[in-house]
Amino acid sequence: MPAELDKVFAWSSLLGACRIHQNLKLGEVAANNLLHLEPNVASHYVPIANIYSSAGLWNKATEVRKNMRQMGVKKEPGCSWIELRDEVHKFMAGDMAHPQTEQLYAFLERLSDKMRKEGYVPDTSWVLHDVDEDEKGNLLCEHSKRLAIAFGTLNTAPGTTV
Repeated sequence: MPAELDKVFAWSSLLGACRIHQNLKLGEVAANNLLHLEPNVASHYVPIANIYSSAGLWNKATEVRKNMRQMGVKKEPGCSWIELRDEVHKFMAGDMAHPQTEQLYAFLERLSDKMRKEGYVPDTSWVLHDVDEDEKGNLLCEHSKRLAIAFGTLNTAPGTTV
């Protein structure tokens, strides 16, 4: 493997670990080195923006995203797929385009209410938006994976593996 790829892998791994362990200073070092090696790769910008957001440094996170736009670097939005009866259904975070949108969100709301009544407290530390805790909980429910699983659960017989 070429030496440059080894460096990209190492800096990228370190940056990801800094995101998990909330190490801002080392994350900045890793991001700077990574962006020096591959300045046009969106997945290199996102972790440092997320580190800044986690630390409440919203201006720095905004600056990273602004730099991405100026360089023409775009992050592809995440999505989830589920196949049901030989048809593939695609969901994106906050998706409102699916024909069953109303039922999906109602199902997720009922499920969230049940879980909270049983003592579940959502981990909102990974929601990196400058919004209140209730809104962070709502954003978690709108994640593409949750929408896909809700769709599968609503459209299959009880006990079916989704």
